Amino acid sequence: MMIHPEVVQIDLIADLKGTTSITSLLASADEVKESQYQGTRWNYPALRLAIIAQTPIIGPEPCDLVRFSFAIRVYTEGGSSKSNSHLLGIVNDRYHRRIFEAPTWISVFRSAGLNNPSRATDKLWRGEALFEGTIYPKG
Repeated sequence: MMIHPEVVQIDLIADLKGTTSITSLLASADEVKESQYQGTRWNYPALRLAIIAQTPIIGPEPCDLVRFSFAIRVYTEGGSSKSNSHLLGIVNDRYHRRIFEAPTWISVFRSAGLNNPSRATDKLWRGEALFEGTIYPKG
């Protein structure tokens, strides 16, 4: 059985919120949310996690391996994209070539690239770190 996307999302958000090198650069750890967050007030800097795809790996053996991709979107305010680029690099360092172990699954992530910050509005910047991996269910 595939690990449900909301389980993966919850585990990754918990990891981001628990990573001091990241949260110390945010308005607060509460500014780490899923990309579908519908709130009307954001404090910057902020991170949003987007699950892009979970695709079963079809092979000769009956297993529940899944190819997995996700994005961490970085939002900052200011006259320059410098703080966005800095935070983007720290996020990338956190997950590139990382063995990630959650209660019900394990994965090895690698960077699939960075989308450098671009202006979203007058002083709002958005950058994106992309990651791929394979999810292995535990148990």
